[in-house]
Amino acid sequence: MSYTSTPELLDDFTEKCTDILQEEDVGLDPEKAKMAAQKIARYIKNDWGGQQIYFPKCAEDQLSERDKELWNKFDGTNQAELAHDFGVSLAWVYKIVKYMRASEIADKQTDAFPDDELQKNPTRRCA
Repeated sequence: MSYTSTPELLDDFTEKCTDILQEEDVGLDPEKAKMAAQKIARYIKNDWGGQQIYFPKCAEDQLSERDKELWNKFDGTNQAELAHDFGVSLAWVYKIVKYMRASEIADKQTDAFPDDELQKNPTRRCA
């Protein structure tokens, strides 16, 4: 581990932010884009410095598509097969199935007590 003035991760983060700010045509010249990126990196460093951070490899949209495909192939008995086919652990298949099942139920059910009703009578509680 090197002890430079700016850790490699923050240097890379700053460089990537600068590139994105220039690519997205937000109206910043290269120098201002770099200054903005450095400021963002400082905020990240100040808020997250000293902590171990984990970045998942899969993007949320990829996970969602994979989860939908796994859910569509799930027949109630093929968890081990799905774990093998999708390259995930058996425990992860169970988590996906649990999440997708709950999500499907939530999509199909209507709210018995819409927000506006709760605002009218905030003391109402379920028995």
